Amino acid sequence: MSGYFYVPLRFRHAALYCRSNIIKEATMPTVHLRLTGADDVARLLIDEISGLEGVDRAEEIADLMSHMDDPDSSSAGLSDNTGPGFHSIEVEVSNDTVARRVRELARGLSEQRGAVLEIVDDL
Repeated sequence: MSGYFYVPLRFRHAALYCRSNIIKEATMPTVHLRLTGADDVARLLIDEISGLEGVDRAEEIADLMSHMDDPDSSSAGLSDNTGPGFHSIEVEVSNDTVARRVRELARGLSEQRGAVLEIVDDL
């Protein structure tokens, strides 16, 4: 058992085992979604996903990129430039089966509500 130590059962979700002073953390499957649509659709999607069994967290995360034109642009503020909102949603689930159900629910709801959904593997 050289280099390993016992982790009590109640702490195994935080750390698996240690070898050479490197701790490997247990990672939960995470589903990343990008939704282009009304704010109401995004809130509804998050609420519906949160209600699934096995979903630990579902929330909209801050978008680091601005999706706006330059404020000095001659076309700034025109109605052609304004459109539905852009939402980045992150969902932590307990296993891959729940992740698949989250994707299916998101596809169905976004299609039903007329929103555009992108399922992102890597952010």
